[in-house]
Amino acid sequence: MVESSPVSGTRPGNMSAVVVAQLRDAILDGFYAPGQRLIENDLIASFGSSRGPVREALRRLAAEGVVELVPNRGAIVKRLSHKELVDLFRMCETLEGLAARTCAERVRAQQAPEAFAQALADVGLSTLPPPGMSFPEANRLFHQVLVDFSQNAQLKTTLDQMRIPLVRLQFRAAIDAEYQRASMAEHRQVVAAVLAGDPVAAETAMRNHLEQAGSRLLVRPGEEPGA
Repeated sequence: MVESSPVSGTRPGNMSAVVVAQLRDAILDGFYAPGQRLIENDLIASFGSSRGPVREALRRLAAEGVVELVPNRGAIVKRLSHKELVDLFRMCETLEGLAARTCAERVRAQQAPEAFAQALADVGLSTLPPPGMSFPEANRLFHQVLVDFSQNAQLKTTLDQMRIPLVRLQFRAAIDAEYQRASMAEHRQVVAAVLAGDPVAAETAMRNHLEQAGSRLLVRPGEEPGA
């Protein structure tokens, strides 16, 4: 059963928001697998909610593309095809490249690279890789800092929705030590470009990073990386 926060006394609208957030996190953490049915009665018991907020949460997550509402089956965790994942990665390359470019523009305009350095330090990323932090957590926080520092609310909302299937993909993939070293080296290149206030270099470094990540994570069974 999913561990949930107490929601007694919460208004119906707020209750739906709580269930949305908790269910989204449960899917993100891999508690529910792609293709798995989401049984309303089980969710009601898990989240301590009534049926209305659970149904509203499922509708919201369906609108985000996180779950699918299938006739005669109910809600299931959305399973993306290989092509859909490739398309999603290509969109992320563009959008996160824009986030990195915007961060560098902000640093250049304000002449304040220390502000970006502090944003990284605030979440424990003073060094890459950070000591004692798991790779998935460090990777998630790094990308989160870039988007947050860009101060583009629309970009943040879009990327937050897109990242759920991509994070689940990373959980299923073989993230070995070599992959982690390469990824962190690419992160350092992005950071260096942002701190230098170089928008073009920052965008290029981020897009290269995601292109490399996609070439590894999206390998089909029997294919070689980059095939």
